Amino acid sequence: MAAIWTCDIEVADVARKLANVTGTRTDGDDVRAYIMNGVSVDTHDKPLQQIKTEVVAALYGMYTTEVENTAAIATMIAGWEAALADGLNEMEV
Repeated sequence: MAAIWTCDIEVADVARKLANVTGTRTDGDDVRAYIMNGVSVDTHDKPLQQIKTEVVAALYGMYTTEVENTAAIATMIAGWEAALADGLNEMEV
């Protein structure tokens, strides 16, 4: 099953037409939330479709950056945990 996104919008400033948008991505047990604060929801400033495109790109960008960072960390420490544990266990003999 594909991941599912849900979005929640909280008005931050009525006069300035600003909102905080939370996008939550759920993929089985993996649940990740990303927050954009101060999003302009003024459709006189930008059309709704442009706002949607920008918010979707930003939230998805936050997700992909996190995934890339997680993969980079896993690559960086690959094998180190086991090697260190082996070294410490050798000291116990």
